[in-house]
Amino acid sequence: MKFVDDKRSVLLTSSLQGEGKSTCSVNLAYAMSSSGSRVLLIDADLRCPSLHTILGLEGSAGLSTVLIGQAELRDVVQPVGMERLDVLTSGTVPSNPNELLGSSAMEELLEEATMRYDIVIIDAAPMLPVTDAAVLSQFVGGVVVVAESERVRRAEIDRSMGKLEAVGAKVVGVVLNRVRGSASAQDAYGDAYLSAERDSAVPPAADVEPVLSGSAGANGPAQGDLPQRVLVRTPAPGSRDGLEGTMARPRGGAVE
Repeated sequence: MKFVDDKRSVLLTSSLQGEGKSTCSVNLAYAMSSSGSRVLLIDADLRCPSLHTILGLEGSAGLSTVLIGQAELRDVVQPVGMERLDVLTSGTVPSNPNELLGSSAMEELLEEATMRYDIVIIDAAPMLPVTDAAVLSQFVGGVVVVAESERVRRAEIDRSMGKLEAVGAKVVGVVLNRVRGSASAQDAYGDAYLSAERDSAVPPAADVEPVLSGSAGANGPAQGDLPQRVLVRTPAPGSRDGLEGTMARPRGGAVE
């Protein structure tokens, strides 16, 4: 299905820091570029950026540089080894990230990006510590929430969803991350999320293929397409199921 409002942009966030949203952003970008889409991955976590570390890129010039008028988008995007995937790192961490992310300059940057690329994927700050992701959500076609199964609590998901609903954000999916092998535990947490999502209908979780295999399957997503509502479970470290061993790893330290 098409991105909501045909904006062809999606924002990934989480309730708390350290739930794996940046890793999921990288994997989604690789998956969509492997399917034939031209993808721009933006590090919009201007408080604790990590994509430049994960991908081994230059981080001093990037999003913040463009937003304050010191560079053009085309001058600071960086390719990452795939012909159709570019990354816009965070740039220097500013003193006023919330103000920059909610500015007309940010809106104009995203408009330009969606004209140049088929899909724009935005890695944003977590919901509960700051309001950055909620502010950014007004400029994108949809929001995906990443939730770590054994860490985040139902009340925290409730609060995150409430903040997104309050600003009219369109939540198009959730990634249930680092799930243990127990089916009963997965079902219990899935039930908690469904309840937290109130009346929104979520289809049953589907098996997930590795996304860094180098090429998309014959039935991979079409350009500009993502499911409007999907619950994806990714395994915990040590699990032999799903994506374990295929997720992009940082070059040092944990991934947010």
